Amino acid sequence: MAESKQKPIKIENNFARELSRVNDDVLKYFKQRDFDSLYHDLDDASTVYIYSTGWQQELIAQYLAHELFIVGKYATVLPSALDELKAVSPFAKKR
Repeated sequence: MAESKQKPIKIENNFARELSRVNDDVLKYFKQRDFDSLYHDLDDASTVYIYSTGWQQELIAQYLAHELFIVGKYATVLPSALDELKAVSPFAKKR
């Protein structure tokens, strides 16, 4: 039998260090953003419409709508694109 001349690959994985780095990057991103205009627009709006693009975003949209309700803001979560596709799929022609 021929022996493999490949050296074993050493995989370094430090989950805690990587998670810390990602968290630092997210905090840095948010510190660079100016949310004042968003907060003013939310405060001025009588109704907030929230559109999600997928299942996870829809869960977050529902959570945001609930939190807005708690502070007295009416919010409507619009159906996601995924929901719209599910609704029309029975009518689509199969080829």
